[in-house]
Amino acid sequence: MIADSGVFSAVDALVEKLSDNFTPAQLYRLVAASRNKFAVPDRARAYARFNEQKEVFETPTLSELTPYRIIATTRFLSLHPR
Repeated sequence: MIADSGVFSAVDALVEKLSDNFTPAQLYRLVAASRNKFAVPDRARAYARFNEQKEVFETPTLSELTPYRIIATTRFLSLHPR
């Protein structure tokens, strides 16, 4: 299942809601590398991959994303797969 929304905050809210029922091994929040870390709520950020050293969200490879049951992203980001 891929959850897709055109609004960043709506996707973050969805991830926060789903976090009650899914673990970080099941649900992934795919965030644009350019997005500010503090613009993503803590609960949603726990489901993303943030590189503290580079200060950017990282995009996993397709093979790394395959095991997730749910990938939550925005329409813009989903048009630019790695």
